[in-house]
Amino acid sequence: MAALIRKHDFELAPVMSTLLRSDVFFSERAYRALVKSPAEFVVGAHKALGLKVLDPSAQRGMNQMGQVLFYPPNVAGWPGGQNWVTSQMVIARHNYVAGLVNSQVMAQSSWLPSVPMTAQPAAAALIASILQGDASPLATAQLASYLNGAGESAMGMLSGENRDERVRGAAYLTMAMPAFQLA
Repeated sequence: MAALIRKHDFELAPVMSTLLRSDVFFSERAYRALVKSPAEFVVGAHKALGLKVLDPSAQRGMNQMGQVLFYPPNVAGWPGGQNWVTSQMVIARHNYVAGLVNSQVMAQSSWLPSVPMTAQPAAAALIASILQGDASPLATAQLASYLNGAGESAMGMLSGENRDERVRGAAYLTMAMPAFQLA
């Protein structure tokens, strides 16, 4: 890196470009190695659901997860990493996502109408969209089973009548998976 800095006469743009495109950022060791902060989690949830604007509950959700924006606990900022994965924080994350997927804001979702009507393709689409395809075959099968109404005799299989509710529930379950908690 030092040679690259000198080669470009201390101009940082080409150096940063080289650094950010290097295998260091895309290695197996770096992939999903960090726990998302509440801000990353909330913004990531909105982005994964195709929502363009943060809903009013976003700030409250981040506060409940322990990150009050612009008010860090000290000059060093917030402690990161595994400090964001306590039982209280995980419950707050699940509650936030449950509230988000069941809110009126979801009517603005750009991807909700495009989710397929059959369970297996819908599960695959949700996992591809929300987790970038990073889910085990068992998790995908369980999500498809949920969409098909397994264990819920009152709701039946995925249909036009229950599609919105079932897809929102499947989106919640997908965001509850461990892979969504990691950056």
